[in-house]
Amino acid sequence: MPTIHMICSPVGVGKTAYATKLAADIGAVRFSIDDWISELFFPDRPMPLTYDWAVERAKRCEARIMAVSRDLLALGTDVVWDLGFMERAQRRRILGDIEGWCYQVRLHALEAPKEIRRERVRRRNVERTDSYAIEVTDEIFDFMEARSEPVADGEAADVIRIDNI
Repeated sequence: MPTIHMICSPVGVGKTAYATKLAADIGAVRFSIDDWISELFFPDRPMPLTYDWAVERAKRCEARIMAVSRDLLALGTDVVWDLGFMERAQRRRILGDIEGWCYQVRLHALEAPKEIRRERVRRRNVERTDSYAIEVTDEIFDFMEARSEPVADGEAADVIRIDNI
């Protein structure tokens, strides 16, 4: 049965690197929200960037990612969603939206200490490695950190926990 792999973690854990490797290992198609937003919307973003502006565009990207994913799943192809899933409400909303799809869902809960993640983000901003799509300033890191909620036991039937990656 095709599987939806939801990569859940706070900023700086290494979601994109993990999702890229997972997709390659299992022959899945990876969707990264940062890639979509940066390519589709960042050239026209307001300055300063606002949370409401970003959230509205992220929801549009989610809707398209879900539609394309449903087509891929129907063809027997697994999908890897690197969409953040930092907030419990977002995970609940997405799980509710896909409840009737009849595909297996696996939550991959990635964790690492805050200061290690902050340093990774600072380094990524400078080095602009393959996982770089959007600059994450210390202010953005702190803003997102305040909204990050770990995956709780019982939140989904199949949770894979990976600590200190």
